[in-house]
Amino acid sequence: VEICVQSLSASHAQPSLIHLSVTEDLTEKREQEREKADHRHMSNLEATVRGLIRRTAMIQKTADKAKEQEYEFHEVSLQMNRAIKVWPILHCLMISVAGLFMAKHMTDYLKGHHI
Repeated sequence: VEICVQSLSASHAQPSLIHLSVTEDLTEKREQEREKADHRHMSNLEATVRGLIRRTAMIQKTADKAKEQEYEFHEVSLQMNRAIKVWPILHCLMISVAGLFMAKHMTDYLKGHHI
């Protein structure tokens, strides 16, 4: 702060004293600083809330994707379970039919050659 004062009755030979009483109203300045701090705090708070919302959305998407994958895996496992039950039965039937044809062929061969 610079203050320039001129006294008409003062000279280099006879200087005069001047008394200045300066008071500063800090309430307005403090209020402005408080508002700035509150604004910064709200900005930080808003950024934190936005970050939490993004993380929540990401977690929800990940959970939905995991749920879909689990459903697909469950469907595939059910299909495999059905196939595991059907193929052995079908295999046994094929072996039985092949065995019957082989036995019939052998009996016809043995009868044909009088053995």
